Amino acid sequence: MGDKPPQCAPCPLFAKSFGFALDCGDPLRAKYAIGLEAAGKDEIAYRLTAPAYHDPDRDRYNTAELTRRRKLYPQLPDEFRRKGMALVGKSWGIMAQWCFRRLGIKRDDLLIFNVLRCCPSKSKAGEPYPTGDDRKKAEAICRQYDAALKAYNPKLVILTIHPAALTRSITPLPLLIRSCEKLRDCGAQGIRAALLCGGKSVKLWLGYFDSVTRFQGHYAWLTRDWYNATLTRLRDATMAKSKRSSSAAGPLARRSSSGRRVAAAGGIATLLGE
Repeated sequence: MGDKPPQCAPCPLFAKSFGFALDCGDPLRAKYAIGLEAAGKDEIAYRLTAPAYHDPDRDRYNTAELTRRRKLYPQLPDEFRRKGMALVGKSWGIMAQWCFRRLGIKRDDLLIFNVLRCCPSKSKAGEPYPTGDDRKKAEAICRQYDAALKAYNPKLVILTIHPAALTRSITPLPLLIRSCEKLRDCGAQGIRAALLCGGKSVKLWLGYFDSVTRFQGHYAWLTRDWYNATLTRLRDATMAKSKRSSSAAGPLARRSSSGRRVAAAGGIATLLGE
């Protein structure tokens, strides 16, 4: 058996990407959710069955995670339920050190999910994420692994940069910290919120532009049928012969940092407050 489950065979990345990593966290008990873009090398290398020497908490977490995966993904061979873990390695170290620990957020409090569950190979242009039709088809096929996210069912999303950006420059760190503070505050109010990190994640779930810079720090209430709206938009994108117009997914307004309402791309959310 290869490094990806047979359910991934129709994906254009099946023979071009590496590994497989499911989401992690208890969707029914999680206080917060974090949405990222694609699995990295550390994520696909992780194994739930590997003993964590001198770390019983990690062993306990891995055992509970494997049990959850068996319930959420009965269609997968057990080999692939044991593989991978979202947000480990450098990105987790950054968020744990600079954001979560100071805010009192533990990994047990989090549901962590990716847009793509494999680690894409770089294109000839050096892009680490698929583009064009490959991107649309890959994102659509990966939705079969969204069981944990659908069970969590966030009511609000907060938009921020990807933590990997901090490996290149520490300058955006205050932006990420403030976004995590909003996430904590939502949880304190009993609001099931998700922090969407990076333009690819924001693009998929909201239909915004790829660049998250202009939407950094904004937050939005999701509509009741937000997940089905995402699937519909993905289906239309993969079937369309010409580029979809910006209004195809419906109107969306966003609030700038100054409070002024401005037009934005089509999507599936309405912004918080007037």
